[in-house]
Amino acid sequence: EIIRTTLADHKVQVADIKAIPGPTVTLYKVSPDRGVSVSSIMNKQNDLAVALNVDGGRCEILKDSIGIEVPNDHRSMVPIKDLVSSEEFRSSNAELPVAIGRMVDRSVKVFDLASTPHLLVAGATRQGKSVGLNVMISSLLFAKHPSELQLVFVDPKGNEFDSYKYLYKHYLAVLPGSDGEEEEKENSICVRPKQAETILRSLCQEMTERYDLMRSAGSTQNIKTYNEKFKAHKLNPNNGHRLMPYIVAVIDEYADLIQTAEMLGKRKQFEQMLTFLAQRVRSLGIHLVIATQRPTASVVTGTFKANIPYRISFK
Repeated sequence: EIIRTTLADHKVQVADIKAIPGPTVTLYKVSPDRGVSVSSIMNKQNDLAVALNVDGGRCEILKDSIGIEVPNDHRSMVPIKDLVSSEEFRSSNAELPVAIGRMVDRSVKVFDLASTPHLLVAGATRQGKSVGLNVMISSLLFAKHPSELQLVFVDPKGNEFDSYKYLYKHYLAVLPGSDGEEEEKENSICVRPKQAETILRSLCQEMTERYDLMRSAGSTQNIKTYNEKFKAHKLNPNNGHRLMPYIVAVIDEYADLIQTAEMLGKRKQFEQMLTFLAQRVRSLGIHLVIATQRPTASVVTGTFKANIPYRISFK
C-alpha cells in the first residue's frame, strides 16, 4: 500500500502489486498501468526507499513486471540441510553442483563449478565470505565420492579450514614427504607460503601429466569423456591411464598470501603459477576458488582476473 500511495503521489499509476517474501528481502512485483513508462517507476527508487523507511531498496526490470526489493526487518536462516536435500540440488546434472543459497522466491540456486571454471570470491570482513566458502565445499562433499573429488586448501590464517583436516584420507590431496599419519593430517591444510608453493607446483605437474594422458587417450575433449572412456575399459592402466578425480583448490585470504610471498621475494612465481593454472586447466578437472578481502588491481592482476570470469561478491 505504501508503494502504491508513493507512486500515486508522483502521478504514476500501477495496475497490480504482488509480494514474494524471501529469506533476506521481499520482492514486490509492480505491474504498471497502461501508458505508464517503466522509467517513471525506476526513477522513483530513492523516493520509495524513504517512504518504506529502508536502507538499500532496489528496483529491477523483470520479464513481466518491475521488481522492487525491500530488505526484511529480520533475516531468516537458510539451513544447509535444506539446500543439499532440495530437489534442485539432488536432481542437478552438474558435474560439480554447488547449492549457494536461496533466491528471492525461495528456490535453491545451484550452479556448476565445473563450467565456471574458476571463481573469485570477494567481500569485506564479517559479510559472509567464509560461510559462502564452507557452503560451496559442503555442497561438493555431499555431491561427489572421494574417488571423484580431491580438495586442496591454502589457508594463510591457519584456522578457516581446520575442520576439514579430518577428511585427509578421503577428500584431501595431501603434500608428499610426510613421516607419519599425524604429520600428514597436520600438513593436509597449507598454512605457510612454502607449503603453498609446493602444492601449486604439484598442481602444475598434475596438469602436465593429465595433458599427456588425455593426448594419448585420443578423442577426449575433457575430463568427463576421459573418465567415461576409462570406466568403459577402453584405456589400459598399464599405460599409466587412471581415473582422474576433479581437483578443487580453495585459496583463502589471497591478498595475505601474495603479501607474504612478496616479502619472501616469490610473488612473481606465485602469480605465474596461478595464472598458468587458470589459463590451461579448464578441461582437465582442476578448478580454483580464490577468496580475498581486497580484489584490487595491485592484489589480483588484470591477466589473472581475465582468466576467472565468474565472481561472487559480498558487501
